[in-house]
Amino acid sequence: MVSGVAYAIMLGYVLTRSRGYFWDEVFHASRANDLATSASFRDWLLDDRIVAPGPLHAQLLFTASGWHGAPLPLVGRLINTGLLGATIAVLAWVQLRIGKRPVAAMAMMMVPMVWVVSGLTLTEPLSFFGATVALAGAVLWSQRESDRSRAAMAFALLASGTAIATATRQTYLAAVPGLWLAAVEKRRDWGGALAGIVVGLVPLALLVAVWHGLVAPQLAYVERGVAPLHAYLAFSFTGVVALLIAPRFYWEHRRVALVGAAAAIIVNGLGRLVEPTTLTSVQRFLGHPAVGHAIEKVAGAVIVAAGAAFIAAMIAALSRSRDRLLWAAALAITGLSVACAGVAQLFSSRYAVMAVPFLIVFLAPWIDFGRWAIARVVCGSGLGLAILHSYYVYAS
Repeated sequence: MVSGVAYAIMLGYVLTRSRGYFWDEVFHASRANDLATSASFRDWLLDDRIVAPGPLHAQLLFTASGWHGAPLPLVGRLINTGLLGATIAVLAWVQLRIGKRPVAAMAMMMVPMVWVVSGLTLTEPLSFFGATVALAGAVLWSQRESDRSRAAMAFALLASGTAIATATRQTYLAAVPGLWLAAVEKRRDWGGALAGIVVGLVPLALLVAVWHGLVAPQLAYVERGVAPLHAYLAFSFTGVVALLIAPRFYWEHRRVALVGAAAAIIVNGLGRLVEPTTLTSVQRFLGHPAVGHAIEKVAGAVIVAAGAAFIAAMIAALSRSRDRLLWAAALAITGLSVACAGVAQLFSSRYAVMAVPFLIVFLAPWIDFGRWAIARVVCGSGLGLAILHSYYVYAS
């Protein structure tokens, strides 16, 4: 109920914003406008000098405008808010199919970064919607038995979801092994599941053929270099999200989680390996720089500790479990986090959003729905709203 209210608040907030495209929205809107004036679709693909993600999001914006370019900013943002709602609905269905409470899907509203990507015209909502559809197809494939109509639907969901996810954010290639494992309940399942994924990867394969790489030629520098600490930061922000969604996960594995957290803080304190920055736009509401700096230091320590704690707790949970879906979700989360090392130029906490659907499935055994869940929803969604509002106020 509270998460539903949070979603309604997000929708209401987006509906009452009148600001034009700003910040990263400008680049995505520009790509949609370029499509309207390009001589050919191939030329448009090759002429991408702006955004590294795949072209599907820009194509969606172009279609929403009636094939004229970018739609009105409100339309672009409402598309993302709607995609979030659709993702929650599909994830609830997945939870139901695996014998968990569907309401756990609403945990997405606890994630502050979800508010940013779903309240602005960014690429993440389309990609995680596709990944969730693919996950639904994988689960249905593993449960199809001898039902041909169910098998056909599962194949279609797996293929279409994989296509949407990878043609929007190429990083979802790293989640493919997890999707395949989720689909393989029995030995006879592996061939059909693999075929569905391969079909889903055809659009990305065509892109790679045109681009001669995973990004457009003018953006090839994005693929150069490796930043291993970015992978750790991805685990760290995922760990913070896990703390909001399912604190009992850490409590049940508290010994290894505390050891991992303490070790991470000590090692990072001695070597200053990572200094995560967060809530930078929200800090401007505080007025005094010293207060913001103190909050950032504390938040940075929590983020660093959360990474090691999450990795340690995840390993402990997997070592005691033979649950195929638990392993599949963990494999997808790990793949997406490690893939962040390949983006050496920059890191954003938004990258952690990509793993949230898999994270909710992974944490399903530890997600509680008592009164403390209400507090977590209020805390996470309140922070998300504050961050989203700070972008509208301060981002240029």
